[in-house]
Amino acid sequence: MGTRIAIVAAMLAAVIAAAISPAAVIFVSFLVFLWAVAGLISPKRVLLPNRMSSVGVWALSFAVLMLGAALLPTPEYERSDEPVTTTPIQREPANPAVVNAAAWSDGDWPLTIDGGVLSCMPQSFDAVFLTDDSGRMWPLNGSAMSHGSRWGAEPTLDPIWRANPALPGTRISISPLADRARSLC
Repeated sequence: MGTRIAIVAAMLAAVIAAAISPAAVIFVSFLVFLWAVAGLISPKRVLLPNRMSSVGVWALSFAVLMLGAALLPTPEYERSDEPVTTTPIQREPANPAVVNAAAWSDGDWPLTIDGGVLSCMPQSFDAVFLTDDSGRMWPLNGSAMSHGSRWGAEPTLDPIWRANPALPGTRISISPLADRARSLC
């Protein structure tokens, strides 16, 4: 008898809560659904027809759950006919610096081109580039390879990266050039 009173009280609380908040219906009906699945509610313990099986209790509690979900208010979005404006990423690098093979003093010059302008794009994880005389931007670090397409940079430095004659199959270290470019950030 005590279980029946508790369940009737829970159902009455759900009806009262539904008048206040549809979310309460979902919460209470979800609890009833879990109780039914766990076997804590049987058709003989609740005020339901005796012919209703435990599958019927599951179905009824699931239907109440869906009813509560349907009663939840949907958010209202304001629609504007004004066009969306975006600010393009600036192509202007921070503190560009000119470098060339003739004046390079940090080991072997690592590129097949004679020089260019080093730049850092601090708004893109310190991506560093070398821009050659034709205006092509070449990535000098991983951030530049990942984010370089924003500025129209080449995807990789490989076409102009000089091979290391002392160690076949390797290339001359790009680290001194990339470090110098990173110092511009």
